[in-house]
Amino acid sequence: MAKSIRSKRKRMLRNIKRERYAKKDLEKLKEMVALAEKDKDTEMKALYTVTEPLGSAKSAGEPSGSDGMDVDKKARDPKTLRDENGHYPVWMNSRRVKKHKKRLQGMAKKKENKQKSKKK
Repeated sequence: MAKSIRSKRKRMLRNIKRERYAKKDLEKLKEMVALAEKDKDTEMKALYTVTEPLGSAKSAGEPSGSDGMDVDKKARDPKTLRDENGHYPVWMNSRRVKKHKKRLQGMAKKKENKQKSKKK
């Protein structure tokens, strides 16, 4: 960081804030420790109930055979990245699609040139 007047001022103000919040945090910690000492016999498990998330396999009663994420299993050509309808994946933006098309056209031209040179 540069040593301009503005950055020095900002750094100084951050230090002041840090000191002020440190005092507040220390007071809160002392209060929490005092409460914990007073209620030492109660356990945290008794205070809270633990529940499973809504979409978990255990709560729905489904077998745990489907590990991992559910991925859209469309048949895609690995070279062109298009599905059976000729659409590109959702995560590819239009700029990337254009770039990919150019690359594919360049590869097709190279392939044509190779075939022509082999025939001669």
